[in-house]
Amino acid sequence: MFTTLLSKCRSFMMQEAVTLPNNLVTAFHTISTDLGLPIPWPKPEGYVPPRASEAILIWGGASSVGQYALQVLKYYGYRNIIATASPSHHGYLKSLGAIRCFDYRDPNVVHDIGRDMGSLPLIIDCIGSKAGTLAPISQLTGSGAKVAIMLPVIVKASTDEAAPEYSMEVESQAAWAPGVEARGVRTHFYLQNELFKEKLQSEIMPTLLAEGIVKPNRYELIEGNTLVERAQNALDKLRSGTVSGARLVWRVAEA
Repeated sequence: MFTTLLSKCRSFMMQEAVTLPNNLVTAFHTISTDLGLPIPWPKPEGYVPPRASEAILIWGGASSVGQYALQVLKYYGYRNIIATASPSHHGYLKSLGAIRCFDYRDPNVVHDIGRDMGSLPLIIDCIGSKAGTLAPISQLTGSGAKVAIMLPVIVKASTDEAAPEYSMEVESQAAWAPGVEARGVRTHFYLQNELFKEKLQSEIMPTLLAEGIVKPNRYELIEGNTLVERAQNALDKLRSGTVSGARLVWRVAEA
């Protein structure tokens, strides 16, 4: 995959390329399989998707999956995409395809989204947290809505004293309204889609990158004297909760 990407997109560094495969695949799989939205390849000239004007909420728009989902949806003509993120990321997310952004830390965020957008038919939860995302999202959906949730769901975050708790089941983790279809995203099943199996990583992704339709995630390079030290530094930073809008990248080779 990296060889194909770098051979077709020579302007990208390896640090950028490694942010791509798993989460860009996840974005395609989530949009197509879990939300059920058509994303044909090749995209027909002048293509307008059947649900182009319906609101799509990306909760966690500054996450890696969120950034790729915004760009893929924009490319296919979905034009009513909104996102939640820290205010410092709002401008960038709008450049990727969001028409509105909301601060997920604002205590009135659910009220504000509901007031401006009404009940939302399509949602991607890029975080998957019982209290942090599923609880507010469940207040924004009604019968017929589809919610795609990244797994595993964080039931309880880790602390210095306690290990985290996770769940692979989404329906019992929030008070969903009757008729809401909540789905846990399982990216490894993307190979069941024959188009994705044959062309997603070998043709579709390199083409979108080479043509500038999709931009790699921003990244932060983690330093350390050894592989173990670099990995531990990255894990410590991730656990600190200070990572925002970027992927953590570190060298595997010592030289």
